[in-house]
Amino acid sequence: MKSVRFSRIVEASGAPEEHLVLTDPSRDKTLRAAMKACRLMTVFQDARGSNADHGEVGFKVGPARQYLLFPKSLHRFEGRKVVGINYELLERGRIRARGEKIPPVRKHTPTLGHPPRRKSGRKGAPLSDKIVAFEPEESPLEDEQITELKRQVQRAMDHLEKGRAVAALNLLKRIMSD
Repeated sequence: MKSVRFSRIVEASGAPEEHLVLTDPSRDKTLRAAMKACRLMTVFQDARGSNADHGEVGFKVGPARQYLLFPKSLHRFEGRKVVGINYELLERGRIRARGEKIPPVRKHTPTLGHPPRRKSGRKGAPLSDKIVAFEPEESPLEDEQITELKRQVQRAMDHLEKGRAVAALNLLKRIMSD
């Protein structure tokens, strides 16, 4: 079976969206429409072993599968194994309700001469004035205790290096009882 890289398919057919199959596939209109238009890819994800994820055009039922819907047809990639799946190339966005159509992309161009509108209805000081810096309290007593504890643990490690495991164990027990 010939193979094709996932990035090449994304270049030709656009960035795909993940599709979560929660109902019977025969009742999922979005999935059926994508299958009919040849815009669906099944990604096989092997949870065990070191096999890399790979895909195949079409709908394949089974465990450890992920389904990707492409904006354009994948007809010319049918019968090929899809390798090099890069999940960063997926179209990320909000999850839509079943049957909800994908809204067209609208680019907003601000009109010149008008100041930008404030998005929030809140008035008052800017947020930077309301931020309080966090400064942890330092206790000199705790620093001295930590330093002493480190010194005692270092002594126990020195005993272990010299082969005196019993002395090291007794020192560690004394540290824990204090």
